[in-house]
Amino acid sequence: MGKRAETISASSGGSESNECDSRQAHHVGSSPQEDRGGAAGEVGEDTCREEGGVGGTSSLGSLPWRVRGGLHARCPVDSGNVEQSMSQMSTRVLGCYLWLLAEVIFLAMAHAQTKTAAASEPATSTSIVFLGTGTPRPQPDHEGPSIAVIANGKAYLVDAGVGVVRQANAAYIGGISSLKIEDLRVAFITHLHSDHTLGLPDLIFTPWVMGRTAPLELYGPTGIKTMAENIIKAYAQDTNIRIDGMEGANRNGYKVNVHEINSGVVYQDANVKVTAFLVKHGSWPKAYGYRFETAHKTIVISGDTRPSKSVSDACNGCDVLIHEVYSGYGGTSQKSPEEWMKYMAAFHTSAQELGIVATQARAKTLIVTHYVSLGSSDQTEMVNMIRKGFAGTVVVARDLDVIAP
Repeated sequence: MGKRAETISASSGGSESNECDSRQAHHVGSSPQEDRGGAAGEVGEDTCREEGGVGGTSSLGSLPWRVRGGLHARCPVDSGNVEQSMSQMSTRVLGCYLWLLAEVIFLAMAHAQTKTAAASEPATSTSIVFLGTGTPRPQPDHEGPSIAVIANGKAYLVDAGVGVVRQANAAYIGGISSLKIEDLRVAFITHLHSDHTLGLPDLIFTPWVMGRTAPLELYGPTGIKTMAENIIKAYAQDTNIRIDGMEGANRNGYKVNVHEINSGVVYQDANVKVTAFLVKHGSWPKAYGYRFETAHKTIVISGDTRPSKSVSDACNGCDVLIHEVYSGYGGTSQKSPEEWMKYMAAFHTSAQELGIVATQARAKTLIVTHYVSLGSSDQTEMVNMIRKGFAGTVVVARDLDVIAP
């Protein structure tokens, strides 16, 4: 097991000028990186111009989504005939209000459907929710790296990238009742890179503000205790005002029980056993992957790593191997291609290498996340390179994908 848990707490002490202009973004448990739908067309003066979105259902899981779209209607006024223009404008304004009413009805129906979905989530099962698949690059379609493993209705988070809590809430609204905000209580950090931990203050405080009464159980490498302590100190005024002021917040939900771990079994309850194993992530002294064993499945999460035998050993025929990957060749604005590829080889796993790792691991399904495409490379090339070394199932994860292995 890991080291003794230590509890940390704070010490006390431009809009359009057109008359008919409406914008809405609809997403019910949305997968934000899906293509934005809709097209604008040129129309006559007497017709509003519309740009609309479309919707659908994720092919990889049960989480419904609607593409962020909406309607933008512009209704010009013919200054040459004010009376006629006013009549036309009134008609168009009425049309816009009717459209808004239809949207309200649609959202109410969608909310009812998701509440039903949440109520019908199986109590005994194992599933994976990809809360964020992104990288340090601030891509608006990919939140920071974070994964939820759900076993028997309880969620266990791995990493806390940007947007972790809001993504969890999006999944909850979409029917994943285990990701109710105040029930986010257990998290495992693979390593202390900023992109994997920037959401940690959010995970500490937001569930507490929303009603969590128990401390967050936080597992990670040496240094996670200092990080959590400093986060708590940074928000000391906030916690004091929320607790001692008119809000009357509880005194425990923002606290953190920190477990600085070593390799081996670091967590076990009635639903899951979690084993940590060291991986090779460049110059980091300690970076971990995690193996989750439930009554139904075995899931291995590599964390950030170059090819590491420890990953293959931890999987050893696992149902799902979740692994980072990069493909292609290129540099950055600060590094030449030669310099950057040297860095990537030391810290990460190429698509070609990953195919070999997955085969050695005898993984039944390989899911890639936290992926980087360099130069002209794309996902098709990445998957093709992986399949040169791995004959099993390959899935490219997207934000808010729900996968039941």
